[in-house]
Amino acid sequence: MAKNHPIWNSFAAGEVSPRIWSRSDLPAWRSGCAQLTNFIATSHGPVVRRGGFEYLGQSPGTAGTVFGFQIDVAVGYAICITENEIRIYNLSFRAAQLITHETEPVTYLGEPITVATKGYVAEQVLESPWNALEIPQLRAEVLPGSTTMFFVCPTTRPQELIFDPTAEQGMQWEIQDISFTPDPVEWHSPDNWPTCLAFFQGRSWFAGTKEEPETFWGSQSGNFRDFTEGTNADQALEFTLAKAGKIMWLAGAQTLVIGTVNGEYVANSDAGVISPSDIDVNQQSAYGSRYVQSRMVGNITLYASPDGRKLRDVGYRWEETNWVSRVVTVVSELISAVT
Repeated sequence: MAKNHPIWNSFAAGEVSPRIWSRSDLPAWRSGCAQLTNFIATSHGPVVRRGGFEYLGQSPGTAGTVFGFQIDVAVGYAICITENEIRIYNLSFRAAQLITHETEPVTYLGEPITVATKGYVAEQVLESPWNALEIPQLRAEVLPGSTTMFFVCPTTRPQELIFDPTAEQGMQWEIQDISFTPDPVEWHSPDNWPTCLAFFQGRSWFAGTKEEPETFWGSQSGNFRDFTEGTNADQALEFTLAKAGKIMWLAGAQTLVIGTVNGEYVANSDAGVISPSDIDVNQQSAYGSRYVQSRMVGNITLYASPDGRKLRDVGYRWEETNWVSRVVTVVSELISAVT
């Protein structure tokens, strides 16, 4: 008997879950792969080879994380944080910083691989204010229109990393405590610092302290460090959600989007700009979140489910005239195995 071998002309769905391998009625089945390693699926149908990793250098310590710091289109930095050091790599001028490193053999996906013995000199090395247990809890955002990045951690006072392009080479970066005027009084208890932050409508927003898990604070309009509260439209404000559930992330989208362990909220106002006397916070769904920093992609916000097994989005759907949260990894569960 002749065998039928249909032409598979699209892999746009990427690697799909084994749970849908028998669902030939789904569009993802007709454009998906059982396994897709080291390739990137494109919306046009073909897959392209994933670019390789580039070895920057070796950092000391047993725990670490990396944040991107984009100054402009042509200038970007990698902020590599360990419990001992903050190493700052200029991603725009690496060729002039090339040096030779001795590296140990490593494995990737269970297979031994060869790592290039070329690395790069960090543009500057700073002392890290965080220990190994605190590093996985770090959250950071770049101040709009500036060369400063704010960091928050549950057990450490908020920090700011400042870049001064006019300073001497090797002295352009500085890490220091953020000097708020004043600190919100609730933050004065030991280990009661905010755990998430965002920038929206000219204010900095902080939330998720241990003792006030449902409360968020907004700075004075136009001054990200001033938390002097009052009734004037430009003064700082404080708001507590009506339902229990620690705030896990904040995102400045069309409105201020708030993710808690139990649900998703949006904060807006009648006048279109939030102020101490004009703020309205409403719950939109009740899926809940994990303590993983959310990300804006286009006009939606992506966040992790409480168990870390699903990647969800939340955004305003005009066809439903409502904010809606959907699972975006329903056919590709492996990509959202958050740990």
